[in-house]
Amino acid sequence: MFKYIFLMNLTDKGKNELKDTIKWIEGAIHNFETCTGCELLIFPVMGEFDFVAIGDAPTDRYAMDFILGLTVQGFVSISTLKAFTLEEFSDMINDLRLGKTPM
Repeated sequence: MFKYIFLMNLTDKGKNELKDTIKWIEGAIHNFETCTGCELLIFPVMGEFDFVAIGDAPTDRYAMDFILGLTVQGFVSISTLKAFTLEEFSDMINDLRLGKTPM
């Protein structure tokens, strides 16, 4: 599984239809969890972004399907980060130290 962090901002449509925010968030969570079999957590936040979501997916394709499916609704724009565990990061550093080239 791969971990993804989705940084979301309301679009003009999302701001104009704020009353529907909980409905589309619940729909997004349901669609992601049904598609991936993994939990998606969405947090309203203060600051540069309006929402932060964190979830696991088996491939980048599942994450992209989620992004496209959500953005096409027009409520939010999304920036995506693919995250790594500290163990994965440590392995990358060790590979560099051993002179292994990335795959």
